[in-house]
Amino acid sequence: VYHLAALIPQRRATPEVMRAVNVDGTAHVLEAARAVGVRRVVYLSSVEVYGVPAVSPCPEEAPLAPIGEYGRNKVESEGLCLEAVRQGLEVSILRPTTIVGPGLDEPFFLGLLRSVRDGKPVVILGRGANRFQLVHGEDVAAVCMVAAEHPAAVGEAFNVGSVDVPSIGRMVEEVLARVGSRSRIVRLPAGLARVAVGALRLVGRAPLEPEHMRIALSEYVFSVAKAERVLGWHPRWPQVEAMIETYAWLTGKGGSEPR
Repeated sequence: VYHLAALIPQRRATPEVMRAVNVDGTAHVLEAARAVGVRRVVYLSSVEVYGVPAVSPCPEEAPLAPIGEYGRNKVESEGLCLEAVRQGLEVSILRPTTIVGPGLDEPFFLGLLRSVRDGKPVVILGRGANRFQLVHGEDVAAVCMVAAEHPAAVGEAFNVGSVDVPSIGRMVEEVLARVGSRSRIVRLPAGLARVAVGALRLVGRAPLEPEHMRIALSEYVFSVAKAERVLGWHPRWPQVEAMIETYAWLTGKGGSEPR
């Protein structure tokens, strides 16, 4: 069983509803799996369990210090998974970064690519010198398949992300150049960005939650060495290529093979 369902904070749900979906939902999946004799559950957690990492790239051994409701839900759900392992159910935990590719519905990066498509200014928070790791959905699907079968995956957590992570500014520059967009980059100072997002939140149009604002201005890169070493999984999609392929999907121009 692949447990991928979750309610993200951008959906404007209350903490109570988020916990009911994310934590209670996980408990129900684990209980049902035990009841019908499922051999293994693969649980899709999130790198948000770390909050803002103190080291980069952040390994799985780093402290779990979530700064938002979603991350706290994921930490609690991981605890349920590990308890299920102690009770005899095989469970593997994956912690992906933000997932891109065809079907992207994450508001911030979807909005960024729409601006690229429409030739509008592309706003970068801060100087854009920090790195923000993404991962293509195909790479997530591939590691899910491995985690479902590999004996060493049981009771373990693995970061999942791309391995060539440019700065946010550099990534956007490459995307603009590759797709021939008329857009220009606008760097919004961190203080002004916080004020702007706060104002948009008052009218229900903020693209980021408070915790995601902190994350977006931080170095946000996670080591995937454990998944590579233990599972033999390696991400196929370079980060810029993943964004280009997502843009191709958004504009109805198909996709491309990873390079």
